[in-house]
Amino acid sequence: MLGSLVGTQLRIEVYGIQLVNMGLKGEFPRGIEECRELENLDLSGNELSGSIPHDINEILPSITMLNLSDNDFSGEIPSSIGNCAYLQAFFMYYFNHGFGSKKRGLKKRNHESMPTTMTAVKARRKNRTEPYYVSQFPAEEHQQERSKEFFIVEGIVANISFARLSEATNNFSANNVIGSGKMGTVYKAMLLDGTILAVKRLQASQHYENQLISEVMTLGRLRHNNLVPLMGFCLEMQEAVLVYKYMSNGSLHDWLSAVEDKGKTLEWSLRVKIVVGIARGLAWLHHRSDFRIVHLDISSKCILLDQKFEPKISNFGRTISRSFAIDSESGEMEMIKKDVYSFGIVLLELLTGKKQSQMTNFPNGLDGTLVQRNNHISSTSCGMYDVIDKSLVAKGYDGEIFQFLKIACNCVQPCPDQRPTMLEVCETLRAIRERYGLTVKDDYELLRQPEIAAAITTEHEIIEVKSQ
Repeated sequence: MLGSLVGTQLRIEVYGIQLVNMGLKGEFPRGIEECRELENLDLSGNELSGSIPHDINEILPSITMLNLSDNDFSGEIPSSIGNCAYLQAFFMYYFNHGFGSKKRGLKKRNHESMPTTMTAVKARRKNRTEPYYVSQFPAEEHQQERSKEFFIVEGIVANISFARLSEATNNFSANNVIGSGKMGTVYKAMLLDGTILAVKRLQASQHYENQLISEVMTLGRLRHNNLVPLMGFCLEMQEAVLVYKYMSNGSLHDWLSAVEDKGKTLEWSLRVKIVVGIARGLAWLHHRSDFRIVHLDISSKCILLDQKFEPKISNFGRTISRSFAIDSESGEMEMIKKDVYSFGIVLLELLTGKKQSQMTNFPNGLDGTLVQRNNHISSTSCGMYDVIDKSLVAKGYDGEIFQFLKIACNCVQPCPDQRPTMLEVCETLRAIRERYGLTVKDDYELLRQPEIAAAITTEHEIIEVKSQ
């Protein structure tokens, strides 16, 4: 019905169509291709089904924003979406219509066949006058707003209302603050059922939407034990909010900063676990994920610790995907080695118990002395006790500490070419991993096939975010 409506009545220069919560059924309306100048199409909140047309770029040649959220589409997003030359944003996050309704209950779905939750594409934008919107008021039985209460499912990135987040954080009370950083403030949030989440409210700036999209595009697409799980997001009015699984042990930075609190001292086995987890997560991002990522902002502040002190890498607002063009191979490698350098700094902080700025035991500064001492450290442990956290000295870990210190020295070499890859770091840690029972099945896959083919790209930046 929608296809015939569009095909017969909209053969005019229409720039925008909004048909939200209309109760529309059937497949994607191919008749909409008659609107050759259509820039904005919002079909969210309906019951459209089937697959997205493989020639979507030909149907919507001028599209800049496409919202197909809260429908029943299935299958993969066609690769031709990358050929929509002007596409800025493509939303396909999923809402459960029945959640919160005692009469209807929670409609159970097969998560394995659930469609992609959100895709965002950044590309050129046409110079247009204000678009002309065509919309249609829904029939009376459809005027009630559909429930958009969210639910938490592994692999799903939900769109959560700002009102719900405000309620869960006591109106973003200062008493709920559990952290802050360059991107924004993190609050502890509690849902009505007692579920605890971490909510990051991004600072208002001209870049806050890009930061949110970067995180959703990255963490919504990737699932790994050493990446912080992204549960949802909110982009309403001037508010941009990210919702994560709550990490009860806070950040690594918090633990390293609590030098006077003996109750917060990290024992050596936990430090080993944290180092191994960070290395594993970065190696997976750089070399094994289908959507390969350079983080560019690794620090002890972005390493979160769960209840069992498993490290989770967070803060993906500055990430760069290697699935689209980087100026050169050398430029790509230089960015990867920036992550390696930052890993070396975090490792040094774990070994010394000090922040980078406090490492005064390296007389000529971090870059100079570490590199100068590298060859000396490689052959002797003499002088090691001058720099290592005193709580670790003479506890029977000297050999392992010595090995970690050598790894750190290699990672902070001033020349990127001289730094190891994170795969090489993981290989160096193999014996210690096995000694502490930290080897997992993924380690063998990671080291067995260190390189994978790069994703197909276009001249534009395109990111896909899928449920895993």
